[in-house]
Amino acid sequence: MSMRPMSSIRSMLLFLLDQTCQPKPWSFNVEGTLLKSHSLFPYFMLVAFEAGSLLRALLLFLLYPFICLVGQEMGLKMMVDGLLLRDEKRELPSWKRCFAEVFLGRCRAGSVRGTEKRREESGIGLNSSLHHPIFSHCKEIYYLARRADKKSWQQLPRDRYPKPLIFHDGRLAVRPTPMATLALFMWVPFGFVLALTRDCCGSNSSTQKSFTAVTYSLSRLSEILSPIRTVRLTRDREQDAGMMERLLNEGDLVVCPEGTTCREPYLLRFSPLFAEMSDEIVPVALDTHVSMFYGTTAGGLKCLDPLFFLMNPRPGYTIQLLDVVSGLTACDQDGDDKSRFDIANYVQSEIGKALSFECTKLTRRDKYLILAGNEGVTSNHR
Repeated sequence: MSMRPMSSIRSMLLFLLDQTCQPKPWSFNVEGTLLKSHSLFPYFMLVAFEAGSLLRALLLFLLYPFICLVGQEMGLKMMVDGLLLRDEKRELPSWKRCFAEVFLGRCRAGSVRGTEKRREESGIGLNSSLHHPIFSHCKEIYYLARRADKKSWQQLPRDRYPKPLIFHDGRLAVRPTPMATLALFMWVPFGFVLALTRDCCGSNSSTQKSFTAVTYSLSRLSEILSPIRTVRLTRDREQDAGMMERLLNEGDLVVCPEGTTCREPYLLRFSPLFAEMSDEIVPVALDTHVSMFYGTTAGGLKCLDPLFFLMNPRPGYTIQLLDVVSGLTACDQDGDDKSRFDIANYVQSEIGKALSFECTKLTRRDKYLILAGNEGVTSNHR
């Protein structure tokens, strides 16, 4: 076995990129080498909170002081025991492989295996982690000599991501480090009371003008709490067009052309139906700001959306009213040869400019298929 120290992570990654031209199996200590933080706690806390329950997350947090005292291997075992049930522990290696496969796959890895198979020819890790059994079968090892070298690492800018991050799910809007988790659990009781107070105030408020909003998949609770009237779309184009035309005869109509939300600075493709409904269209650029919890979910309980949003210390919306755009009928009367798709794309681009968001061709259906494995149909009881 040969061991070759690397002076910096930069030289290590440049070496790796050069080596990926040749098919060759590698062993990685991912959290110890490629990730800025070597702590596994945030990842286990994320799974405990999002895939488990608040009780599991609290149990894991209470175990953390003991985890710090018993060492890395025993601490990992304690986190697994505190987080997973017996049947779930059998699936842990495959879960870890799935997590790593997404990350390493974007770093030019052809395929990813877990620690259950250890026949790799070369390994990469920190000097302090080379005693791990994963490196026992490696013929050569490349390592970063000092953990202190990682302190100079900077967060990767968004424009340098291997692929753009557009869709992600879950409720936590913060990285659940030990200190952030402590602040979260201290805030939850106050945030719950504050959310109920805000609900009452919001439900009793009224707008100065009559509006009706057409929705795709709001929960019944969100519809009840809404300060304006809401009407559900059927997702049948002819029926929805007829219903929207009737509602426009009663007053102004609010439409979300995306049909859903996107947490990152991207706009999904707009449905062109709204372009046919009115001679005048007022684009509204809307951005949501949260600091602790996301108020939307693709795979969770949508009835909790308003609760999580209002539990944030300072939730907010930024709203911009843009210049009026002519609808399809008005364009035809003026002699403009524009289709409903042209109008929808123009409105999307104008809203994107106002928010400094990037326009995409992804749809609401794409989002739900990626995040939840369905097309976003919500049952009434949720």
